[in-house]
This record gives sequence, structure tokens and C-alpha cells, in this order.
Amino acid sequence: MNGEGYPTLKPPAVDSPDLKPPVLVHRDDIKERVFFPQGGGRTKYLLTEENVGCKYINMGLFYADPGQGSQWHTHPQAAEEEEYLLALQGKGTMYYKQGGRDHAIEFKEGDAIFTGHLTHYVKNTGTGPLSIYFSIAPLPTKTIVYGVKNDKGLGFVDSVNLKPPQVVRLEDIQLIVTAPRGGLKNRRYLFPETVGSKHGRMGIALEEPEMGSTWHTHPKEIGEEDLFYIHKGKGVMVYLQGGREHRIPFKEGDAIHSYHLTNYTKNTGTEDLWIPFSGAPYPQGTTRHEW
Repeated sequence: MNGEGYPTLKPPAVDSPDLKPPVLVHRDDIKERVFFPQGGGRTKYLLTEENVGCKYINMGLFYADPGQGSQWHTHPQAAEEEEYLLALQGKGTMYYKQGGRDHAIEFKEGDAIFTGHLTHYVKNTGTGPLSIYFSIAPLPTKTIVYGVKNDKGLGFVDSVNLKPPQVVRLEDIQLIVTAPRGGLKNRRYLFPETVGSKHGRMGIALEEPEMGSTWHTHPKEIGEEDLFYIHKGKGVMVYLQGGREHRIPFKEGDAIHSYHLTNYTKNTGTEDLWIPFSGAPYPQGTTRHEW
């Protein structure tokens, strides 16, 4: 996709020695944390404020065996806290409270959910494992987990004036080419234009063998954060620093915070590369470079 040597880009590449290079974390190196003891689900926060210095959005994985899940919790409207979910494996049900009663929304692998501010929880209602890629913005999180965290006895949130959780189905989101020169394709699941989010976005990128993104920069000036997870396949992240190219190979189970140096990704395997991604803040200000 690009030859050896330092590329001449327009606008010029961002190549400051004072900027952090991309950071890679593998899921097996992150310990599971129990946030929902009543539900039995397990959580791995892969990219957070603590381990990689996220400022606007975090990213992790949630796992639940059949019959397990989270427990009743709320993302407070007062904090404008937004939760974005993408089912990577299995199927389940999201339960939420509104108008004095419980409601249920079924979801399956490939579906995404913008949960909103009503009290809710998810449960594995299938016969196999359930895994969910998730992000929360803005940071720091103010999530109320009833009986465990931030629960001040105020009760569930079930206002009829709040939007219920919004499920975006895999079959309803078109795969579009977002980087024609590299061949990158995206499904833009949870964006302001699709679900009305204010702070972040979530989607999934597809890179076919030998294809990928193109040179781009997430500007430090607006603090733009790009977090992504390798769900299937393998590839390489190429970034510029110190007047030369650097390469970070990645594989299934890796999570990367790309930070603010100019970079691109490429599929180096023989199978399609699937990359769930999250970003904040909004509006997006990514710089696309020509060369």
C-alpha cells in the first residue's frame, strides 16, 4: 500500500517526538473484573483511563455464559453518559424499565445497541457464550449499578420522556467504502446520524487481504481518540515518528489506542480483518492525508 521510506503527505504528517506512539494491549493480559455480581457476567476493560490514559472514551469486552448477564444499572442523563454495545458472539436480550413496567429487546451477533439513560441490563438468552464489545463516553464514568456502585437509593430510572435503548441490526447497516485508496470498508452503527449520540461513535471496519485504511491523523488539538479491537484476522499498524515509519503487528484479541501520530492499518493475513472501533469526542475531526 505504501513503499519504504518517509512519505510526503498533504497536509504534512504529524510526527512530534512529544506525542505517544500507538499502544497495544492484548485481552489475555487484562484481568476480568466483576461489576455485576448478581448477574454473573465478566468484564475486561481493555483501554481505559488507568492503563492507556483515555480521556473521553473507554473500551472493553463483556462475557456471559447462558443464563448470565449484567444487572440493573443506569447511565445517568445528568452526566450525559452514553453506552455503546456491539454483540461479537451469541445472542441475548436487553431488559429495560419504562412507564412502570419491564420491556425486552432481543439482539444477536452483529447487532449494536445504544442503551440510553433508562435503567437496563443484558442477559445471555442463547445456548452458547455471549461476548459484547462496549464503550462508554464521556469519562469518567458515573454508571449506577444498583446495590453495588454509585447506588444512593434513588431508585430505577423509567421516565416515559427518555428514549428506550436503540438496537441497530447488522442487516440494516450498509457496508460502505470509507477509504477508497486503501479499500477500507465500514459499518457506521452508533453515530449521531443513526442513534443521536452526543459524545462518541461506534462501528466496525472490514479490511480484505492486502487492503486497509490510508494515512490519517486524529488531531491532538481536539483530543480525538480512536480505539479499536481486532475481532478477526491480523494486520499491521504503521505510524510516523522521528522521520521514519514504525510498524506494530497485531492479531486477534489485540486492542489499540492509536493516539495522535499519523498512521494507517493494513490486513497482512489471508482472511478478512474485522475491527470494531470506538471514537470520541464528537464531532469527528480526522485529517485524511494525500500523497
